[in-house]
Amino acid sequence: MVKWWVPLTNDPLPPATGHFQPPFATRSSGRNVVRARNMIDDMQPFVKFGFDANLDKRVFGVTRSYVAPTPGPVYPPHFPVTTNRLVSIKMHIAFLDFSRKVIRQRRLILNGEVEISPEHEQRVQFLFAVTIAHELVHALFMLRSGQVDHQYVEPYYANGDTYQDLGFAFEAHALSFAPQYIDLNDVRERHGHLRDRNEQYLLFWAFCRSSFPCAS
Repeated sequence: MVKWWVPLTNDPLPPATGHFQPPFATRSSGRNVVRARNMIDDMQPFVKFGFDANLDKRVFGVTRSYVAPTPGPVYPPHFPVTTNRLVSIKMHIAFLDFSRKVIRQRRLILNGEVEISPEHEQRVQFLFAVTIAHELVHALFMLRSGQVDHQYVEPYYANGDTYQDLGFAFEAHALSFAPQYIDLNDVRERHGHLRDRNEQYLLFWAFCRSSFPCAS
C-alpha cells in the first residue's frame, strides 16, 4: 500500500497539468518505500484532526490549511513550506455520533435487540479509515507543495486520469475502486478506464454508503 505514495514523495513535484506516473505503475525500490513511510510519519506534527458538524452530508471529510501560531513549526527539508501553515483534517461529525451510538448500544442491550449489526459497524469503520487515508493524501501534497487554500490545485496521479483529485486517485488505484463515490454514472464518467473491473465494488459501496448515518 505504501508503494502508491512513493510518487508523491519524489522530486520535483509535477505541475498542475502534469501527472506523477504512468497508470498502474507500482515498481518502487525498498529505499523509496522507506522514504515514503518516513515522510508520512513526518506529517504528524503538522496535521490536526477534528470533526465538523457543518459538512455537507455528501462529504465525509475535508482538508484545509491554516496559519500556524507564532513561533511556527520547523519543517523537514521535504516540506518546503515558507508560508508558515499547518493542515487541518475535519471528519464528518456523523462518524463520531455513530461511534457514540455503538458504545451506548454495547452498554445497554435491551431485550436482546441489536439496532446496529456488527456488519453495519464494520462498514462504517472501513469507510472512516478510507476517508482518513483519502484526506492524508491531500495533506501530504499540501505540505509538500506549500500551496494555500485559495491557490490549491492538485496534478493528476497517473497519465490517463480524468479527475484532478489525489484522494480519489488513491482509492481508485491503490484500492482498485473508489468507495467514496456513490453515483454510478458519475463514477463511470470520471473513472471510465476502471469501470469494468470496479462494477462489483461500486455496487457493494452503493450498499455500504447507504449505511452511513448521513446518507438519507
